[in-house]
Amino acid sequence: MNEFDKVGLYEHNAESYKKVRDAFKENNVVGIVHATGTGKSYNALQLAYDNKDLKTVWVVPKNAIKEHILKTIE
Repeated sequence: MNEFDKVGLYEHNAESYKKVRDAFKENNVVGIVHATGTGKSYNALQLAYDNKDLKTVWVVPKNAIKEHILKTIE
């Protein structure tokens, strides 16, 4: 089991997640630019999972994304 198995990041998501995690060490705003449907929400979910002591706010353009995240958490 690797550190991303709980959320289920694909290899390209794990690579971008590591970059985001490192960027947050020096910045408080970080973004990921990937095509639609490539798993950016999973990166956000992994970030929340790894930082359970912090509050997470998701702003999404469609309720379907929110519903998908909630279903994944369950």
